[in-house]
Formats: sequence, structure tokens, C-alpha cells
Amino acid sequence: MILQNSEEEDTMTIQEMRDVKERTGLSNKTLAALAGVPLGTVQKVLSGETKAPRHNTVVAISEALQRALDDIEQYRRQLSTGSGSYGAMDLREDSPALQYKGGKAGIPDVIEDAWTRSWRRQGTYTVKDYEMIPDGVRVELIDGVIYDMGTPSLAHQLIAGYIYKEMFNFGERSGKKNCMPVIAPYDVQLNKDDRTMVQPDVLVICNREGKDVSKRLYGAPDFVLEVLSPATKAKDLIVKSGKYAAAGVRECWLVDPESREVLVYDFENLRFPATYTFNDRVPVIISGGELTIDFNSIREYLGNLLQ
Repeated sequence: MILQNSEEEDTMTIQEMRDVKERTGLSNKTLAALAGVPLGTVQKVLSGETKAPRHNTVVAISEALQRALDDIEQYRRQLSTGSGSYGAMDLREDSPALQYKGGKAGIPDVIEDAWTRSWRRQGTYTVKDYEMIPDGVRVELIDGVIYDMGTPSLAHQLIAGYIYKEMFNFGERSGKKNCMPVIAPYDVQLNKDDRTMVQPDVLVICNREGKDVSKRLYGAPDFVLEVLSPATKAKDLIVKSGKYAAAGVRECWLVDPESREVLVYDFENLRFPATYTFNDRVPVIISGGELTIDFNSIREYLGNLLQ
């Protein structure tokens, strides 16, 4: 819905334009291109240098900003249903998309210049595209589709860190160091193909002899843990778990901090998934049951730190 000014016209006031521009993070250059208005005119209108801008100019800038807001809202709705991804990305060095900073809207730098409606079809991206994404922007590539991972919550990080610590300490105590736990971010190129690159929250790599895992893992880890979040829950439950099973992951845990449940897949033995709660001790299957994770302790740990 277009914001209205005091005269009830379907345009924004100059102050509203400034506020929306800050919220969307659009640069003056990108806004000028979207509105079809000269850059100098946009700068003068928004700075207040032009005291009485032309009505058509105000309408063009207002509509461009509103389209940006609408696209951001659509992007967020997609993420909330688990279908969200970078609907299109243009990673050329001269791309206007790379000038877009996300601002308070929280849309990462590499989102496509969507308002131009030149959307690149999902499903065509490769590891080469993935590697061109700027450092600090967390995404995953699954079957040629790029998904935003967003910023994890504190509870998410505490759970992943606690389980990683328990696995690392088990290896140190038992002397069984053939299996190496790794915490995100760490790239896993499942199936060694060029259309998938994921970052499990915690993973375990066993039998590393002859494998170069210094940069990333080519193939399937033995164990993966995903801590679910509202923005990525559907993707992790449906898309990633299926990819893990097909790639040869032996064991997969999905931890839901909201419902306080743990879903454990024993892919190696083709067993139905087992469900645990945050009151249970959960055995790590690939350890032969020697290692168990006490989720009651995790619950108390979270309570003490987040109270």
C-alpha cells in the first residue's frame, strides 16, 4: 500500500521517502535507476535542495521506493515459509545488486536488483556462483538454488556449541580421534557435484585418511546436526534432510529449540527417525552409543544463560 502524504495523494512525503530509503538501504544511484530519474535530481529532492520538486518526479521516486518495500516484504514471506531464497542473483562485479546494502531491512548485499524484474531462474546456480558471494553473507546452495541462512539466534549458537564441545571432549577422553567434529561455518560439497554446498551447524568427519578437508569436505560427512530456526525450518526438515540421506550421511539430528524436540535419523541402518525431548539423553549412533548428549543439561544451560 502506498504511503500517503498530508494531501492524501498516493505519494510519499519527502521525509517518508528519506525514511523508506534508509530502511531499504537503496543508494541514490540505484534509486535513480529504478525511478527513471536523473541521479542529480534524486539527490536534490531528498536533500531538500529542491524546494518544490515536480509532481511527476515525486511520484516516480515514491513508486520506486514502494516497489522496493513490496519486494522486501515478499522476500520475507518466502523465507518465513521455508521457500525463501535469493529468487535471483546477479553477481557481476558491475551489478547494481552489489551496491545494495540491505540497510535496516536486513536483505543481504547480493540480493538481485529485483525491482528491475530481471530475475534469474533459480536452479541454475553452481559452486562458482556460490564462491563469488561476499564473505560474511551466509547462504547455502542446494540443487542450484541459493538459500539465505540469516543470522542465527543466541539459543541456536549455544546449542550447536554445546553439542560440538561434548563431541570434541569425547574424542579427547576416549582417545578415539578418528572422527573429527567441526562447527559451522564450514563448507560441505555434498555428492561432490557443482550445484550443492551446505553448512551444517555441526558435522563429524570420520576416516579422513587420503582426504583433503582443509578448505571444505567433498562428499558426505558421517554425522550432521541442524538447529532449526523459523526462517529455515522447512528447508532443513524437508530439503536438507533428504539431501543428506541421498548423499550417504549416516546420522542426522534436527534440534528444534522452540518445541524442545530432537529428531534423530539413522540413515545408515534405514530406521524410522526417533524423537527425543530436552529431558532426554540422546545417544550418538555413530559412536556405538558410547557418547550421549544430555539435553536436560542443555535445557538448564540455556535457562541459566538466557534468563
